[in-house]
Amino acid sequence: MKKVLLGLVIAVMMTGSGYTKSNDLPERYCEFLKDQAFFYTELGYVIRENALKNNLPNQDAMDGIKDNIKSAHYFAVTWSAMCD
Repeated sequence: MKKVLLGLVIAVMMTGSGYTKSNDLPERYCEFLKDQAFFYTELGYVIRENALKNNLPNQDAMDGIKDNIKSAHYFAVTWSAMCD
């Protein structure tokens, strides 16, 4: 029972005091991650708009959109975990 309580106390202490957050990245890397997330989001949007404008929402366009959104997601998640 003591081990369970000790583990709970340690877990509560870690969640509130900054042990779970890692701000080891310099600001320029955080800006890079955020810029890349926005870039890939915009690129996916542009591909989508061009495909819709040309009435060609084919599989290649959809794959390009999906790939760019995945890349944006990876950069955004990394930014959120390391910089937010």
